[in-house]
Amino acid sequence: MLVLAPRSPAQVSPAAAPQKVIIDTDIGDDIDDAFAVALALRSPELQILGVTTTFGDTETRAKLLDRFLAEVGRPGIPVAAGTPSPVKSTFTQRRYAESGHFAKPSHANAVDFLLQQIQRYPGEITLIAIGPLMNVGAAINKDPATFRKLKRVVLMGGSIKRGYGDLGYGPPQGPQPEWNILNDIPSAQKLFAAGVPLYVMPLDSTQLKMDGAPAPVDLLRVPVSAGLSQLVLTARPGVTFRCAKAPAKLCVVAEQTSDSNHVVLTAFDPIAGRGQELRPLDGDLNTNYSWDLSPDGTRVAFIRSEEEPIQIIPMSGEARWEISPNGWTTTESLHWTADGKGLFASGLVHGETALLLVDLAGQVHVLWRAREAGGDHIRVGAPSPDGRHVAISKENFSGNIWMIENF
Repeated sequence: MLVLAPRSPAQVSPAAAPQKVIIDTDIGDDIDDAFAVALALRSPELQILGVTTTFGDTETRAKLLDRFLAEVGRPGIPVAAGTPSPVKSTFTQRRYAESGHFAKPSHANAVDFLLQQIQRYPGEITLIAIGPLMNVGAAINKDPATFRKLKRVVLMGGSIKRGYGDLGYGPPQGPQPEWNILNDIPSAQKLFAAGVPLYVMPLDSTQLKMDGAPAPVDLLRVPVSAGLSQLVLTARPGVTFRCAKAPAKLCVVAEQTSDSNHVVLTAFDPIAGRGQELRPLDGDLNTNYSWDLSPDGTRVAFIRSEEEPIQIIPMSGEARWEISPNGWTTTESLHWTADGKGLFASGLVHGETALLLVDLAGQVHVLWRAREAGGDHIRVGAPSPDGRHVAISKENFSGNIWMIENF
């Protein structure tokens, strides 16, 4: 059995011991800190020793964390509350914090908790500071020598070249005062002078567009009877593959070129790996395309967009020809019939989708209409090996209504 698996660092990097961390947060206002805590909880790389709350109504923030941690199955993580400060923002999640059944009657002092953990694990703890720095400044004031035994501080704070909402689509707006630093500048100054390694993530880093190149994809061979997977080949992102039916032995991968103007078909063997390049499929492929290898491995059916006919491309190098389903626009994936004498395709006419059986002369037989599927959108039909049945994929579209409070 062959499967495609996106390549990720976790697949090639050996497991490391979890990093001990304490998160200092003003969770309860915007969504960002809640997302950060949730991500940390789902990260096996981290051992969360505790979470401390800072800024404003720190005790209610701690109750929010009590509920949050209990509801995600992590009630054993300690929560400590910082010293309250004058409220300067709306605590949008107060109702969530105060209506939970998991709130503890009291919480340890955040500064005392932080210093105790540093003393217990000197040189091992990363402090992740994602709120105003009241607790940090107070800890430095109380015991600067112990604070310096942190492994590092990872700080979300500051602004260097970009401010809020500066995503690079318009003229540069320049740096702006950032919330976490602005609300306790003296504590920020103490942190930068404390002598602890600092990893500072300014506003600039939160405005990045994640346009990085996608990772390569591994095609793996997996025994049907179970066992370890083995690498067949590594391909470009978006790769798809097909194999002919026995006794034919041809297997083919289709990969788009980096400029998206071509799809290159390349033979491969499930044991030996990548083989020779077969035929390129030309044209502007920035829209979706679909293809399938005939059961005997002699032809490929290819469609570039719903406005164009189906192309039949011989693997022998002979001239290709086109099929235009009479009266229908083909919109979705193609599958050869089990005998190779026609194609299953999704078609569109007058706003209605249907599953079509198209012969090689372009004659169309409608197998199933969307109204018979309860109004769903029919995507594609795949034949059983004996050709007696068709598996149909369909989808429907629905949405949710959201209510936003206090905007």
